[in-house]
Amino acid sequence: MQTRREQVRAYRFVTRRVVSALLSGEPETTDLPMRRLSIAIFGSAMLAIIVFAGI
Repeated sequence: MQTRREQVRAYRFVTRRVVSALLSGEPETTDLPMRRLSIAIFGSAMLAIIVFAGI
């Protein structure tokens, strides 16, 4: 019998594989495509704050 924690971990694992397969076409990638996107969004937001603060 699986515990609730094991079920959640399995669900997250499968979800990450599906998202990775849909975004990159490769379910076994070591690189997380959404991580790159979130870093780019954060960097852009920080740059915008710096630009607007300088005006």
